[in-house]
Amino acid sequence: MSPYLCTCQIRTLGHTFIYSQTYLINIYWASIMLALSLSPPPSLLSLSLCLSVPLSVCLSVCLCLSLCLSLSACMCVCVCVCVCVCVCVSLRWSLTM
Repeated sequence: MSPYLCTCQIRTLGHTFIYSQTYLINIYWASIMLALSLSPPPSLLSLSLCLSVPLSVCLSVCLCLSLCLSLSACMCVCVCVCVCVCVCVSLRWSLTM
């Protein structure tokens, strides 16, 4: 399994809080990506590392997707450094109103 960084943000209707949880696999890889992300200019090395991770891997290992699907309709978008962001709208809040 490829190392990845997964962040889930749940936005519920009627509430402004965002639930975020980050899964880190392979601490060595994560520390390298963190160091690259903290560097002021985006270097070619960080860009090449981001592009080396296919989006299919990001989608397949996005653990927050199952949590989002259990609550409501969800859209999972994977971007650079394999960060999966799930934006969800709770159906239960719309039903109770």
